[in-house]
Amino acid sequence: MEKNDKVQSAANQQPNCMNDQTQWTGSQQPYGMNGQAQPSDGQQPYGTQPNGANGYNGYNNSPQGNAAMNGSYPTGGKPPKKKHHVVLIVVIVICILLAVSCMAQSVKSDKSGKENSAASAESSQSVEASSSEPSEQASDESSSIVENSAPAVESSQEPSKESSETSEAAQTKDEYHVGDVADANGLKITYVASGTYTEDNEFMQPKEGNKYIFLKFAFENTSKSDEFISASDFDAYADGYAVENRYLGDDDLSATLSAGRKTEGTVTFEVPENASDIEVEYEVNFITEKKIKFIYDGEKDSGFVLEKDTTATDNAYSVGDTVDLNGLKMTYVSCEPYTSDNEFIQPKDGYHFERLTLDCENDSDKDQSISVLLFACYADGVAVDQSYSFDDDLDGTVSPGHKIAGTVTFEVPDDATTVEVEYTNNVWTSDHVVFKVK
Repeated sequence: MEKNDKVQSAANQQPNCMNDQTQWTGSQQPYGMNGQAQPSDGQQPYGTQPNGANGYNGYNNSPQGNAAMNGSYPTGGKPPKKKHHVVLIVVIVICILLAVSCMAQSVKSDKSGKENSAASAESSQSVEASSSEPSEQASDESSSIVENSAPAVESSQEPSKESSETSEAAQTKDEYHVGDVADANGLKITYVASGTYTEDNEFMQPKEGNKYIFLKFAFENTSKSDEFISASDFDAYADGYAVENRYLGDDDLSATLSAGRKTEGTVTFEVPENASDIEVEYEVNFITEKKIKFIYDGEKDSGFVLEKDTTATDNAYSVGDTVDLNGLKMTYVSCEPYTSDNEFIQPKDGYHFERLTLDCENDSDKDQSISVLLFACYADGVAVDQSYSFDDDLDGTVSPGHKIAGTVTFEVPDDATTVEVEYTNNVWTSDHVVFKVK
């Protein structure tokens, strides 16, 4: 009778979640993760392995060990959910990935083998062709060898020459001296000269124990987009210490160059008189912080002269023409030499002012802005300075249906042959409008 009671008790019991370790009695339902009925007081914790007549006493003390994990469950009970199918799927996926990887490696190896075989075949054919020249006489054979070997030598030298040129183009110097030429992302930079700079203004003299030095550069824009050149992009170090940049003289380096245009000018620094090692760095790209190093060579001049280009731009606008710039109608009213009454605003020797008058109408449905900073002037392909010290400079914002008029003024060489003014219609696309001055 006692044995039957134990069997009946085992039949009524239901297994719980694998993570729960509490025994239930009688007709209680499994509990655990699903928040079902909890065990009553006095029940003992158990593991995952039933032990038949001895009840549950923790899986470590179970007489049958881990049999439940092998598929043994109480009579009338339901087995816990298994994850065998999940493991099986993972194994299958891994096998598939390994198979695909092996196939890809095999294809790659086959392709490489074919390429190597083809290369070997071509090499063998070349050797056979070069070594199978028939000859009838000894002298003819000798001359034939010379004649046939000449093209082979020439052919072998051409790749060597190209690779040499490519190598030279790829090489970048650690430092540049007077007379050297550097390529900086579409800018051809020629280090023209260096020396001591003398300032005439008594109120702008260097501090005691210091002196001014200058470095002269020529820039050519070899790219297809606009490039902005400024003396502020240069930094100098005297014996390893940073020194100050001084903006002195009339030929300081500052210009916006469109494709194919050029400029030249100087950068000036104040350095200790006894400085022995002076380096000047030009920042090519402020994002990547790429820089080119120039060495101050004292009083030295390369003799370089910037080549001028007198070619006029096709379809340049003349006085009286009107151009529509995305709803901003710009009329070229006049262009004439200008004489300033201000003694402090005078052109350099050999130069004169040229002034353009423009009338603009906003024919769009939104505000339009215009500024003298968007204008640049080139005399024989070389950038010239703009003067901004006039009351009627063309600068402002125009609302729809309204107009604005003003002038832009440039300092132009007296002997210039071709003078043009460019207006940048779109700074992102380097779209320009060209006005003919001379």
